[in-house]
Amino acid sequence: MEIEYIMQLTDKPKVLYIGQYSEGTTSKQRADTIKSLLDTDVFRIIDLHEPFYRTSRVWRSIGFRYKKGPLIPAVNTFIRNKVQEPYDLIWVDKGIYITAATTAFLRAHTKKLVHFTPDPAFTFHKSRLFYQSLKFYDYVITTKSYELERYFDYLEEEQVLFVTQGFDPNLHQPDFSNFDEKEGLLFIGHYE
Repeated sequence: MEIEYIMQLTDKPKVLYIGQYSEGTTSKQRADTIKSLLDTDVFRIIDLHEPFYRTSRVWRSIGFRYKKGPLIPAVNTFIRNKVQEPYDLIWVDKGIYITAATTAFLRAHTKKLVHFTPDPAFTFHKSRLFYQSLKFYDYVITTKSYELERYFDYLEEEQVLFVTQGFDPNLHQPDFSNFDEKEGLLFIGHYE
């Protein structure tokens, strides 16, 4: 799926972004980039950090680890209450808490339903809710080549898009201060 295709949906598409929209998150960076690339009439955001942080720490932890507990209905109710109209595109970022029923609800409110995650959905961030929802997406986008075959268990190959990790040149810049004093190499994160 290319941005140009989305832009052809309508002269000025109505877009809904669902994901974490807190300052400093890569999901917020993605939402802001999508908005800047598309000439939209409407660009709405459902910030999933709102119901997340309204849930107690204990239940957030259980929800994150096991995808169970009060966090799950809180997130899904929050989404359903916010979606009032149809959209040309609904973009779901890291939809690990979204149930199949809510995903079907989103599917009924859009021409194109897209899911994106930079995380390993099958290897580390396992979510039965996500697996049950996959069939409702028009496209899923992953940055993990080693998980492509798992996606193909749920979707046709043309529905699964592999992209490389990106970077923001405004944010990711080398720090040359005291560079001569530094030694060694440090890597933080996953290898892909």
